[in-house]
Amino acid sequence: AKRNLVYGLLVEDDDASFTDTFVAAREAGEDHGTFHGFSGAPSRRGRIDWILTRGPVTCERAAIVTHGAEGRWPSDHFPVVARLRLEP
Repeated sequence: AKRNLVYGLLVEDDDASFTDTFVAAREAGEDHGTFHGFSGAPSRRGRIDWILTRGPVTCERAAIVTHGAEGRWPSDHFPVVARLRLEP
């Protein structure tokens, strides 16, 4: 899947210094679109929201939270969450 330009500059370039926690996670949920426009249905465009790290950080878990309450969501994007371990 084609990533956007900013993601490529931050993560995929040879000189990139950031790591996408969702990709690096030891355990990750389903990777799908994060934009849903308040519909609750993930976009087919793919994940457009990220948690990026650099340096001595380990990502234990990452997920996209799709839960809504009674058909309502606090945002038009699903949140991406990560459990991180900061190395000494």
